[in-house]
Amino acid sequence: MTDTAQVTGRRPPDVPAEAAACPVCDSTREAGRFQARDPHYGNAGRWWLRRCADCGSWGLDPIPSDAELLRMYPAESYYAFRLAPERPL
Repeated sequence: MTDTAQVTGRRPPDVPAEAAACPVCDSTREAGRFQARDPHYGNAGRWWLRRCADCGSWGLDPIPSDAELLRMYPAESYYAFRLAPERPL
């Protein structure tokens, strides 16, 4: 990833007041974050990547919704992301 800036200490003003829970271990403690752009698919904007203090995994914070992911990676031009079809209960 290019054009990144390491951020330490207090939360940046454009980051939600409460951290998203880590999708791996459910912790809300963070060990660092940086802002990154998408150099691969040309999506405009920047996203915060957050490192979990408990398990060390990295993830987007906030986590994009399914609708946001579909806009960023449309099925006709991106092959790896597919939403599972809804199944009746």
